[in-house]
Amino acid sequence: MKLFEETRSKYLAEILNPSRLTRICDIGANPVNSPPYKSFFDTGLCEVIGFEPGSETFEALQKQKTDRETYIQAAVGDGSEQTLNICSNDALTSLLEPNVDFLNYMGVGRWHRQAKIVDTLPLKTKKLDDPEIPEFDLLKIDAQGAEVMVFEGGKKKLSSAVAVISEVAYVPLYTHQPLIGQQIESLQSIGYIFHKQLHLPQKPMGSSKLNDLKLPQKLKRDQAIDGDAVFIREALSFERLKDEELKHMVLLADGVFFSFTLALRLLDELEKRDIVSSEQIDNYVDVLNSLNNR
Repeated sequence: MKLFEETRSKYLAEILNPSRLTRICDIGANPVNSPPYKSFFDTGLCEVIGFEPGSETFEALQKQKTDRETYIQAAVGDGSEQTLNICSNDALTSLLEPNVDFLNYMGVGRWHRQAKIVDTLPLKTKKLDDPEIPEFDLLKIDAQGAEVMVFEGGKKKLSSAVAVISEVAYVPLYTHQPLIGQQIESLQSIGYIFHKQLHLPQKPMGSSKLNDLKLPQKLKRDQAIDGDAVFIREALSFERLKDEELKHMVLLADGVFFSFTLALRLLDELEKRDIVSSEQIDNYVDVLNSLNNR
């Protein structure tokens, strides 16, 4: 079922009338992967400021960017000097080193080859709270194990954002990698709660007989590695959010992570503030109900 609908997002933008475009900060932007906000971005309702330390990936982003995208070639962390470990598979490049024990657990072969460090690059990380980085509404982050470091260096900016989509890890692919529990704890300290899991990929474990196993692929994928999770701010006290923060959270809930009951709960709060009417919310419900006919 296709959940995104351009006319629905534009209707919400029309009745909410935010003072500016929704702003997304993307740490670990990569043109190879379609971000969860792509359809929402294509409607013209948001702008993106992205960070990517890798030269080739950064150049690819620069070539295809629009006037609503700004990319910075930098690693985001806590502002300290770090070493970027460049792996055979660029998607595994990280400020942390691959965890050999985990690679052995998953089995020899592909995992070891892809996680092999082929080069290192010393660099000074930026902090989200650096003054040249503007405030944003959504933080989308895939920092390959450095997510908590980013959160700790961005508490001020995150305290005015409304949502985070983070790649959370269930097993330590990297040495000293904070797992999902530590991400939850870090974000909870600045007012966020875990909202939902967008997807949970699982991988087969290597063995001497794996290639002989004739089971369907879904029955071979036993080990959860990581996946994108959504966190939202002030979920237990929406009345604390400013009008503009509520508006952007509604747009993101509907158009990016498809939490329709959350969007309706937020619209109730906006109705109390005389920003939207009951009739406008009813119209939104009617559009949502049309999903049943697809």
